[in-house]
Amino acid sequence: MNAIRDLIIPRLKERSTYLGLVGILTAFGVVIEPTYVEVAIAFGSAIAGLIGVVWPDTSAK
Repeated sequence: MNAIRDLIIPRLKERSTYLGLVGILTAFGVVIEPTYVEVAIAFGSAIAGLIGVVWPDTSAK
């Protein structure tokens, strides 16, 4: 249980995790409802852009 927590918690602090989740959810939205392809892509892109703007970049140490 601790090994899983030690793996997941640090990933939840990374911007790329959320961008990946948005990409996956956007892709599933495209597959589930073909009539909403443009809406799903626009919504996913908007969320990814918002994450990119709001989430601070980490500096290399």
